Amino acid sequence: MTELPERDDFGDYGQWPGRAVLDPSGRRLGEIREIYLDDATDRPEWVLVDLGDDGPRFVPLADAEVAEDAIKVAQEPDRIGTAPTLEPSQELTQDEERRLYSHYGLRYSEDASD
Repeated sequence: MTELPERDDFGDYGQWPGRAVLDPSGRRLGEIREIYLDDATDRPEWVLVDLGDDGPRFVPLADAEVAEDAIKVAQEPDRIGTAPTLEPSQELTQDEERRLYSHYGLRYSEDASD
């Protein structure tokens, strides 16, 4: 079962851009551009990672570990590098979110949150 980090794990979201994103083995993937929250639950769900020359990619925060100065994601670098390239915006559409969930092999639900 996948778990999303809690809002309290992050503190001030405005302080996160520029901090490191690490792969499961602890190697640096890139830096945080923005953290995206779930509209219904207000929990952090995605991190937009700047991969340098490869551009930004959305990476799920499911099963991520949040440290004081970095986020270690559960997804492998190869999968992140081949994720759909989406234009950063204020929010992800349901279609974009559905594509991302499918790419990362995560279950997508359109059920209303409690």
